[in-house]
Amino acid sequence: MIKRVNLVLLCLLMSMSLLEIIASEETEMSYRIKFDSQEQNEAEVIQEIMDVYHTLTKSVKKKSKAVIVRQHIDEFKQEESDIVHFEHNVLELILGDGKGTLVEGDFQFLDCGVEIETTSWLLEKLGW
Repeated sequence: MIKRVNLVLLCLLMSMSLLEIIASEETEMSYRIKFDSQEQNEAEVIQEIMDVYHTLTKSVKKKSKAVIVRQHIDEFKQEESDIVHFEHNVLELILGDGKGTLVEGDFQFLDCGVEIETTSWLLEKLGW
């Protein structure tokens, strides 16, 4: 009987540690922007926020990105009257009255700016 209880407790402990590992790996950050009702240039604002994020976190490990964003949260404001929150890895930005368009997304950067060469080094050595 005691062996079964110990076995159940051990299995429970192992499953809890596995859940903690999975939860810690899922540190992807996202954003939620509530635009002003008079805002017309949503794409430009999103690009500016993405630029700020990537400037702040470009040489930081994945686990530390949330800390950096939290420390520099005011840099995401477009104007002094804007409201910025950061909770549960979601950056929420309320511009103006916040009654305009709601845009949500993540901070994945698809274009790294590095030109990809399609020729192989072997063909280059052969002069082709």
